[in-house]
Amino acid sequence: MKKLTALPALLLFVFAAVNAYAQDETIDIYGIGDQTFSINAGTILPLFIFGVDGTSVGGFSKLTVGAAGSLRWTTFLNNEMTIGVDVGGMFALTKLDRVLIMLPVSGMFTYAIRFYPFEVLLQAGLGVSFTKLDDDLYIGPVLKPGASFYWNYSGEWSFGVQADYWFVPEIYFGSKVPAEQSAFGNFLGITLTTLYHFQ
Repeated sequence: MKKLTALPALLLFVFAAVNAYAQDETIDIYGIGDQTFSINAGTILPLFIFGVDGTSVGGFSKLTVGAAGSLRWTTFLNNEMTIGVDVGGMFALTKLDRVLIMLPVSGMFTYAIRFYPFEVLLQAGLGVSFTKLDDDLYIGPVLKPGASFYWNYSGEWSFGVQADYWFVPEIYFGSKVPAEQSAFGNFLGITLTTLYHFQ
């Protein structure tokens, strides 16, 4: 009989605990105007290069594994969404030991999915890339979708890993470089990241 009377009390306690946890999870951590600044450093993999003639060549047949990094600032629109600016850079060597450098500057949009103390940031960037191979400079568009996985060490500091897909078109119109040399570079950047939250 005592076991039966204890059961409703136990169920009531479990319900109250779950309800309190659910309410705690729905609390908005960040609000409009809150900001983040992150530093990212790691490597970049040349996946493939797609030509306008339909041909595709593996990136590793043209380039070595490179180094990549970026600085990113964002501001919150609400608890889940941010907008900001990402200034990145990479370099790699061609098979003929020529140096390829890309410096993309992108506007960023980010959506956060949180399961404390972890969070996943889904991000998309669109901007312009300054691409230099020896003395040749090309300025063109860049598209950078990606995702980050963070561990929230504290209310201010988070640490994690980030993956960005770099889609870098080089489109020519035949004035100096033949149009048939237009190509679309595809890269994967994998970086370690440190993020700081502030108001």
